[in-house]
Amino acid sequence: MISSCRHVLAIDPGQRKSGWVLWDVDVGSVLAAEHTDNVQCREIVFPWFMQRYDTHALLPIIETMRSYGKDVGISVFETCFWIGRFWDMFSCAGFHTLTLMRQDHVGQVLLGRNRRFNNGDIRKKLIEMYGAPGTKKTPGATALLAGNGGHTWQAAALAATYLELLKSGQAYWPGDTNDKTKKGAPTKMIAPMIFD
Repeated sequence: MISSCRHVLAIDPGQRKSGWVLWDVDVGSVLAAEHTDNVQCREIVFPWFMQRYDTHALLPIIETMRSYGKDVGISVFETCFWIGRFWDMFSCAGFHTLTLMRQDHVGQVLLGRNRRFNNGDIRKKLIEMYGAPGTKKTPGATALLAGNGGHTWQAAALAATYLELLKSGQAYWPGDTNDKTKKGAPTKMIAPMIFD
């Protein structure tokens, strides 16, 4: 069965593993979150989501990188490779609206600054916005993120950033007839890069 409810699949790619979060836009909650091997993401996990959700019901958001003019190692290039592989996979499957978002967008939207923040700051802000993970007996709104490491929290931050941009009219949902971004309304520099 294909779902037409709106979901964001936020992905924080890594050199070998990637954190990902499936976020229900209409309910405002995390449905699934994991830190998974990149090959499994590409061959099993993400294809499952692509079969389950209509191309207008699932919006993949992939964190991308930015050059700061510094020397980088192999881990950065391998992460960039996986960003491209994931983007290509969704694009070839008909998900025409893909969003690539940089970490400084997250900091600017969620924290009001684009420099000098870390994963701890992001985690604290998400808990402030959506609630604490809670306990095993009484799980909280962010319970699925607990125990999965920083990549999963960063993926959740991508989803939360997009939802904040959506609420403020600086981003749009694929196929939305009230698409302010496409109609030439001014957008701030923090708006994500959107590919159709």
